[in-house]
Amino acid sequence: MRKLIFLIINFLFVLIVFSQKIPAEKCYYPIFIEEFGYLNDFELNKETKIQLQNTFIIKVYDCLGELDISIFSKDSVLLENGHYCNASDTAIGNFTMYDENMNEIEIEKKFIKPQKDGIWYWYDKSGIILQKKYYKKGKELN
Repeated sequence: MRKLIFLIINFLFVLIVFSQKIPAEKCYYPIFIEEFGYLNDFELNKETKIQLQNTFIIKVYDCLGELDISIFSKDSVLLENGHYCNASDTAIGNFTMYDENMNEIEIEKKFIKPQKDGIWYWYDKSGIILQKKYYKKGKELN
């Protein structure tokens, strides 16, 4: 009887533990994307949609900056898309921030700066490819 109670308690414990939602991994450093700027709030392996003057759809695969990016006009026309490979290391940059009285504050912060990789496309407003470039770890290939 004790053995049966022990097995039931263990089964319930395992069931409760594995039914809990596991929080998404958060990255320690922000990612700097050339076309967008600093990306701080995102979940790995999920598309992040950011609406500014253009719409950015960014899918980050890991905390070293491997990601895909697509940029759309306000009319939902694809303007640019490409892939970034992982950064080789963190970079250090200076940021200008403002306090509550709008005084400039210069801070130094680490961030991830991934590199363009693969084929990148730029489109006109009718969806025709304007430009196609090849990159290998941040270097444009001919």
